[in-house]
Amino acid sequence: MSQEVETPEALTEESSTIFETAINVRLIEIGWMIAGRMDREDLQAIFDARIQALAFLKEIFPQFEWRIPVVQRKELVRSPRVEPVDLLEAGTIELEAKHWDFVLVLTSADLESHFKSYTIATPARGLSAAVLSTSRLDPLATFSTATEEERIHAMTRRIFALFMHLLGHLNGLEHQEDPRDFMYDIDTIRDLDAMERYNEEDLEILEEELSEVADIRLEEKDRAAHRPPLLFYIQAIWHNFDDIWNAMLQVEPWTFPIKLTRLTTAAISTLVIMSITAEVWDLGMSLSSYTVLGLSLVSVFTTSYFIVHRQHLLTRRHVIRRLTEQFVITNASIFLTILLGMLTVYLMLFLGTLLLGFTLFRPEIVAEWAPLQQGHISLRDYMVFAGFVSSFGVFLSALGASFEESTYFKHIAFVDEET
Repeated sequence: MSQEVETPEALTEESSTIFETAINVRLIEIGWMIAGRMDREDLQAIFDARIQALAFLKEIFPQFEWRIPVVQRKELVRSPRVEPVDLLEAGTIELEAKHWDFVLVLTSADLESHFKSYTIATPARGLSAAVLSTSRLDPLATFSTATEEERIHAMTRRIFALFMHLLGHLNGLEHQEDPRDFMYDIDTIRDLDAMERYNEEDLEILEEELSEVADIRLEEKDRAAHRPPLLFYIQAIWHNFDDIWNAMLQVEPWTFPIKLTRLTTAAISTLVIMSITAEVWDLGMSLSSYTVLGLSLVSVFTTSYFIVHRQHLLTRRHVIRRLTEQFVITNASIFLTILLGMLTVYLMLFLGTLLLGFTLFRPEIVAEWAPLQQGHISLRDYMVFAGFVSSFGVFLSALGASFEESTYFKHIAFVDEET
């Protein structure tokens, strides 16, 4: 059962839509979506943290109009543990439907962690979304004897600090070493109690990023709104390429070979088998450099598309009737992330094949395996062979990636970090 939850002041403050105000004010709207049921103390802490966050943002950035609407989706969470990507996807749908700039999904369930013993939050800049769990923010989680009032006060302070930390991540801020800084690299829950400010440099970066967010969206401009989808995509990507690129960097796609073991296993197996096969050396070295280059480009692009389609990574237009700028940014960020991830796999295979060829396969042996190559076996021949092997290795690695568990793959592709 879906439920809208609004504080009294929000009923008037947030009743108008983004389209009614975007022309006259620099509006930034950050939706808070409560996923699942929560006890009274958690809800009170969330609403108190919202009030605190609004007051703080209006104080440090008075040039923007700030809104934090709150909705509750009780049906989303029905278990004590939940995968963050499931909530990120639900939050993205809500963001698109309500035309928010960012969305924070709050849940009392514990978040599944894939790289740490536990996680309390997961930002995803490419989706303009983040998930926050209150399960470990409650003093009772550490067997405290705190009173109800003390619990609410502590959770309010921690939700506020964690929200500011996540907002920084969604706008490209890096971790800081000062424990009082909102961007401090959180190690324990108690670290949240000391976090109280952004430094001057981060404030400047935030102001610049938020100014771009507050600008009129492409779909709100009359001419752009009536353009064909392809032209809309091109224009949206052109105007937001920096945001798309930075969102991709947050995910670190060059770590795919380490995090996706089935993908890497398939790639390395291909390298080993093809490298010890004489016919492969003969065929690979008989091809021209341009043929291998074309094969390499085709393999990286087609496997990227295959993985995106196979793992259902792109945001679907479930609840919106027209393209939006955020919709394009999200999908472009995801595809570029996978593309660079597969390019990393290709380069890994290329360098591995080249190294293997130079160290184990002397030119005399290769000349016997590739009789079409007349004369001395050169560096170019080894590079052509490496490109040939890498192209096929990328194809097979994509098949390996298709067998990765879907939720885990999405976690790798979407989540910037486990906080």
